[in-house]
This record gives sequence, C-alpha cells and structure tokens, in this order.
Amino acid sequence: MDRFKNWWVAAAALGLVVVGIGMVRLAPAPRPKVPAAPPVPPAPAAPAPRTNDFAPVNVQAPDDGVQVVGQVLDAAGKPVGKAQVALASTQQVTLANAECTEDGRPLLGCDSPQLVQAVAGHLRDGKGVVVAAATTVADAQGRFRFERLAGPSFSVWATAEGHGAAVRERVLPGEAVQVVLPQPRTVRGSVAGEDGKPVAGAKVTVFSRRLPIPAAATTNAEGAFSVAGLGEGPFYAFAEAEGRLAAAVPFVEAGESVRLRLPSPRTLEITTRADGQPVAASVRVQSDHVSREVPADGSGMARITGLPPGEVTVVAFAGERASLPQRVDLAAAGAVPLALDLVPAGSLKVTVTGDFGQAVLDSHVVLSRPWGAPLLEKHSRMGEPLALGPVARGDYVLRVSAR
Repeated sequence: MDRFKNWWVAAAALGLVVVGIGMVRLAPAPRPKVPAAPPVPPAPAAPAPRTNDFAPVNVQAPDDGVQVVGQVLDAAGKPVGKAQVALASTQQVTLANAECTEDGRPLLGCDSPQLVQAVAGHLRDGKGVVVAAATTVADAQGRFRFERLAGPSFSVWATAEGHGAAVRERVLPGEAVQVVLPQPRTVRGSVAGEDGKPVAGAKVTVFSRRLPIPAAATTNAEGAFSVAGLGEGPFYAFAEAEGRLAAAVPFVEAGESVRLRLPSPRTLEITTRADGQPVAASVRVQSDHVSREVPADGSGMARITGLPPGEVTVVAFAGERASLPQRVDLAAAGAVPLALDLVPAGSLKVTVTGDFGQAVLDSHVVLSRPWGAPLLEKHSRMGEPLALGPVARGDYVLRVSAR
C-alpha cells in the first residue's frame, strides 16, 4: 500500500507555479513575473527498470569458474535417474519475474486485459519462457553436476517422464541442491463469454508462476478444458479466442476449477470539433494499463477499437487547443459515440520532491476535476518530471502518493 508523506509538488501550469498538493487552475500566463519553484536536485542513483527484453544471460565462465551439484528425487525421496536437468542465471528475465513497464508491478500479478494480451504476445513470440543456459542428464542415482559457471546465483530445474517439473531458485555456487519432482498435476476449468455462454475452440495456456514452461489445451463444445502434466504451482492461466479479448486468472492451484470469462472488445466513435466545426486532432484514450492515441481526420472522425470494458479517459488536442478530459464508461459491448469540443488548453509539468528537495522515486500523480473521478494519472519510476495534458483550461485537483 502506498505510504503518504510530506511530498512537495512543483507544478508548472502555463506560467503559474504551484507548490503543495491541492487545487490547480490552468489559465493564461499573467503578465507579472511569477516566482519560480525552488530548484529540484536530481534523483539519486537507482537501478534501471527492467525492460522485459528477455535477453539470455551467459553463465559460462572463461576459466575454471564455479560449480553446482545436486540430485533429482521423486516425491517419495527416491532418486530419479536420467532426469533432464537445466540451469539458468537468476538474473534471467522470464514471465515469472518480469515487471509491468508502466508501474513496476509484477507482470503476472494483474488480470488487466491489456497485460494478459501482452503475456499472450510474448508467448506467441517465444519470449518469456524459461530458457536453459546449460543442460545435463542426471545419472542412474539422479546425481548431476554443472561446472565452469559464472554468476552469483542460479535457477536449477528438472523434468522426467511421469513426473511434474520442479525448480530450485537462487542456488549458490558450490551448493549441493536437491530438486524434488512432484506427481503430475492438472488444471481444469471452463471458458465463457460475457453472456455466460460457453466458448468452444478457445486456447487455454497454463504455466507455473515459478517455472514458465507453457502447456496448452483447446476448449470443447461445452467450453471445458483440461491441462495435464503440470509440475509445481501456483499457476497462471489465460484464455484467448478470435473476436474476444484475452482473460486470465493470475493465481491457480492444481485441482482448482478455473472459470475464465472472455470480454467482448469495445469501440469508441469520436467526433472532434472546434468552434462548432469538425477539426483534425489527435485523440488519446487512457485507463489502467491502456494508452492509445489515434488521429481524427479532417472530418473530425476517429474510431478506436479493441478496448476492454471499464472506464477510460478521452481527450483530444490540436495545436494550442484541447478538449476537457471526458470519463467514459464502456460497460456495454459495442460502439459508444463521443463528441469532443476543443478549446484553448494548457499542460502541467509535475515534479515530486522529498523533505530535503530530493526527487522522489516511484511516485503516482492523479489529475481530476474538483467534483469528478480521476482523469489523467501517471507514474514516475525514477523521479523524472511528469507531463499531464494538454487539457482544457479550468480548475483541477492534483493528488500525489509515493511508496
């Protein structure tokens, strides 16, 4: 949960400088000179955020290096001979430890349709699955050895026929590790549409949140599916079907019945006007993990498809004009018409600082009308200034939180 402190907010709005948290008025810059906000020191050095490029990490040492030894056992503690054993660096990014690039939360920790679609896209591209940097085969007693390794720690996993896969994480160099293979596990469930009717032919993918090795199944005429041969849980399960948005259940235990409901895509049909006449403009749609921008042509028409259900904020802008941000509820399937009138506009540039003037990492800024729901929100991962807008001039409330 976010912990609120005495953060200072420096917000520059068309020549108006506001320090504190509260009401902000976007208005033309006054003629008198306005005192500038105090200078903000640069953010302290911090590790760069992950980019989720899933690039392989080399574990081979150029010289003697280090070693990892161990044994593969079954659930009863008996050796599993001829098991396939693999090793990778714990610094290797997979779907198990990838982050949402927008807010830094675990990628698999959110059931937003946009993030589920991102997970599905990674798998279609062959990215995000666990990839071995070194492999070996256990002997008849289940023993194995990796040599000439480089790195601070490793993930070691094993598979064998008749057993589920298992992984040991953060194995240290020189450590003797035991990998215990569980009995094969199964995840069953059903897939339906928003109307509750079964969806036949949907593709369901399930993988361990600790060891992303995907297994897939297709739903039958009743929308039912069964994915067998799984190893250690908990699992991440998602479904996708043509003409529908993907859906996921982020945490699934073996033996649990999973119910996945695929939403229908929403559409916005937008008209942009200025002084009562159609005008070409850029239209931006934002919500949780959704950020889309499309042009409205000279006839002032724009169409945005494939949106998930829920509330979105829509704003149009062209030159020094913009519309008031509109909050639209896409509760019903189908197309929703929306007219946006462009008027003189401005933007806010917001910097969040701490008690001693230092830039605050991982802050969250929300802009709303005094009487309404949030309109625009952004995260600052590294203490960088945030730009909110352009938006039509008027009174707004600026709220800031930080971890």
